Amino acid sequence: MNSYGAIPMFAAPGPANLAAAPRAATVNQRGPGDAAGFAPDEILADTNRLPWWNYKLPRPFESRFAIETDADRNHQIRFWIAVSLAFSWVTFAVDVKAIPDVWQLAFLLRLCVVTPVSVAAMRLLGAPSPGWWRTMLASTVPPIVAHLSVLIGFAASAEVDTFRAAVVLCIGILSMNALFPLRLRDAAVFTVTALTIGDAINVIGAAAHHATIGHPEMILVTHVLAVLSLLVRLLAERESRHSFVLGLRLRIRAEDLARSNARLQEMSNTDPLTGLANRRSFDLALAQAWQSAAGSGTSVALMMIDVDHFKLFNDIAGHLEGDRCLTTVARTIAGQVRRGQDLAARFGGEEFVILMPGAGCAEAHVAAERVRTAIATLRVFHPGRTGGGFVSVSIGVAMMYPCGPDTSPAGLLKAADAAMYEAKAGGRDRVMGGGRPAVDAETASRRQLTPDSPNRPAGLGSATQVPCPGRDPATYRTTTESSSP
Repeated sequence: MNSYGAIPMFAAPGPANLAAAPRAATVNQRGPGDAAGFAPDEILADTNRLPWWNYKLPRPFESRFAIETDADRNHQIRFWIAVSLAFSWVTFAVDVKAIPDVWQLAFLLRLCVVTPVSVAAMRLLGAPSPGWWRTMLASTVPPIVAHLSVLIGFAASAEVDTFRAAVVLCIGILSMNALFPLRLRDAAVFTVTALTIGDAINVIGAAAHHATIGHPEMILVTHVLAVLSLLVRLLAERESRHSFVLGLRLRIRAEDLARSNARLQEMSNTDPLTGLANRRSFDLALAQAWQSAAGSGTSVALMMIDVDHFKLFNDIAGHLEGDRCLTTVARTIAGQVRRGQDLAARFGGEEFVILMPGAGCAEAHVAAERVRTAIATLRVFHPGRTGGGFVSVSIGVAMMYPCGPDTSPAGLLKAADAAMYEAKAGGRDRVMGGGRPAVDAETASRRQLTPDSPNRPAGLGSATQVPCPGRDPATYRTTTESSSP
């Protein structure tokens, strides 16, 4: 026999309705900024203090920025590559007029070089994870090839005009760095490559035709504007990261608010002592289960559980030990419910309830006996019971089909409460109860006939109380042995 001081002590259990467990886990998740070890507000402040040339975020945020923006950036680059390809074929008409002696070369370059390279780049950028070097090649090679094909045509023509070639190169670089959302690294590769090869083509073309480089100031202006376009690209990259951190801060605050609301909602639906659902949560769940059962023609079962002689336990052991006893009982009850289906709640004081949507009378009685046995097995010493008794519970069970005019959630509660007092009057530590189907299960599923319908087939259940299987119809009493008189 356990001594009084051996009452098991448990921490407060989690929600008895285990469907709430994922919600509780979500509440404990950390925000994305906290997980990275930085707060977005700190990053914004640091970004504003950084030198203008330092545009990158701390590594965790930079990685997240790349993950969240790369797909959209690649999509935009694909779009502009398609626009550039179409524009290249439109300018072919200009080449026919401007360099008529080499228009065939201009046509072949567009058909055999520019078009295949552009199409391949668009396909590569459409891949799920092309990788940084594939992305760089796909972003920079098509515009480089498109611009250089024009310069090659100019250089091959007998009418060499380095001024015209410099203007085309300048406009091409400016439009690329302004319109294409290139990464700064890719923009630098494109700009340096286009300038280097473009200048080489102009020089080789002029030397091949023994011509002089005309308007060298235009070539200088082209280089200056190319550098300025890179500066614009750098500022655009910095601004995009600043906007990303602002959006991230808003998302984190929204997630924090949602977690706080979920925590408050859970607290408002949870009994603080036992961790079970509270009366408010139970009332809502009962109303919802009743409405759902009325729509589907199924039953609703309810257990009313009362700790035997609990006031005497409190008077002798004290309220602190009484709270520990209730916590132990609550944890045991929570362990006996059907996960994700039933709801265990503290009804008030030392009374608990288990709501079992869809359960039949026999199933509810089996579950109630399982709860009673589990609590008895704990052998929690009850200091107020003579003969060295232990804590026990009396359970009342009721079941109804909520499709008749004379049934209601309040009626189900009243029936379970009456059955519980019947169990107490019968000696405690036992299960009692009755089912009250308004009509039988078959008729309830059809939901076409009422108990008083003149066309009701013979043999259907009436609105009177009927016995559950395995019980004496005269007494509605479950024959279970009691460990106490």
